[in-house]
Amino acid sequence: MCGNVFRLALLLLLLGLYTTVEVTQEKKLETGGADAILLCSNQTLTNITTVVCNKNKVECRVSHDVETNHTNSSCDPRVTLEIENDRVCLRITNIQPSDEGNYTCDCGYNGGRNYIEIHISVNGTQVQEATDNSHFYFGTIICVAACVAVLVWWFYQGEN
Repeated sequence: MCGNVFRLALLLLLLGLYTTVEVTQEKKLETGGADAILLCSNQTLTNITTVVCNKNKVECRVSHDVETNHTNSSCDPRVTLEIENDRVCLRITNIQPSDEGNYTCDCGYNGGRNYIEIHISVNGTQVQEATDNSHFYFGTIICVAACVAVLVWWFYQGEN
């Protein structure tokens, strides 16, 4: 019984290490009306299978399936996914106050996912972009797996 729980905790730990990568970025635009180019992933296009970007979780969505080369968008035509230097980027052309909000990009690739969240605020002619902390369950998975492993080890040692 204890061995199975320990193996499960170890499996959760390895799964968390294997499938989660944190990406952060920061960029500031000096004036409104410029283009914003946001890097969606540090993975090259050859590794990426899908890219999904959202504004304010559900307001608009643009996605791209690399295998079928199919793009789907419910966003303003100024919001697109582009490829630059073998990397996928979210591009907002002629950025406006209506573009203000929280943007997320979720990139699936062979071996895991990258998830970033970016807050864009527009004040008159000034555009400021700040990267929020990415929401990952990576730390939670490690903590739970480590706690379970320690408790199982402690319980097992107490019986011997």
